[in-house]
Amino acid sequence: MTALHSRIVARQLSGLDAEHYGSVIDRAEGRRVALNYLAAVAGAMASAVASLDERICPIDKERERSRRDCRWHSFRAHTDRAARIAYELDQRLRGAAELAPSVLARGETVVYQGSLTAAHGEYVLDGPCVCDNCLDVDGALMLTRPGSHDALTCVNPQSITAAPRGPYAGLEVAGYIEPVLTAAIEALPDLIEPEYAVTLVRELRTLAGRAGDMFTTWQQPFRDRLDRFVAGPHGDRVRRHRNTIISAVDSAGMRGVQAGLYQAIRVLTEIGENPAAGPVRDVA
Repeated sequence: MTALHSRIVARQLSGLDAEHYGSVIDRAEGRRVALNYLAAVAGAMASAVASLDERICPIDKERERSRRDCRWHSFRAHTDRAARIAYELDQRLRGAAELAPSVLARGETVVYQGSLTAAHGEYVLDGPCVCDNCLDVDGALMLTRPGSHDALTCVNPQSITAAPRGPYAGLEVAGYIEPVLTAAIEALPDLIEPEYAVTLVRELRTLAGRAGDMFTTWQQPFRDRLDRFVAGPHGDRVRRHRNTIISAVDSAGMRGVQAGLYQAIRVLTEIGENPAAGPVRDVA
């Protein structure tokens, strides 16, 4: 088994590919759940980078190490950047998840809870209302009862909410990735030589790449589902919220994590090959 349990984590990441959950994002509630689980993956990467950084070059020793060889300062700068990118991706995804229930797309099931109490229940969002009464009204919606042609017209967007959906079997594996990586890092020896550190950071970089590949599988499904008429209780802001959700599902963040770890590997390799050749950095 690899030091960071990479095979286990890679298998978990592969199990999160969108192809296994094609219908999950058909409803807003499913999109919310999926975004939160994707955020958990980004958060796991942020935590793992920060923890491994601390094990290789503890902060209480970094100042002394950097005084003798400023390459250690460079190493921490690169890993800090990688962790920050992963953390920011985590936060963007969680923010998008909070918006998801208020962005309802044409063709999905919604719940009508308006003033016509006898008509309360689940409907399919058909799009903007096109009846004569609504020709000059911006925002009114048309809903249809599932399995029938009964239409509900002139519906205020504030009268509909996301329909519940679940369970989401399989996606919960995203929550297991951080504990697996944390346990592996905690089990590492106290003293990690630069040569071994290179192996560990390279392993984590490979996992970040696999996470990026997994994110890529979700990008087009989210675009396809939301790149159509959307409505919601927040009126004109719904399109902006839709764009926020689509842009949050972005593999570029993980590519940035990879880039930061690549630079950290380069520095560690130099230290390992020339341990006494590092320039001295003056520290007051």
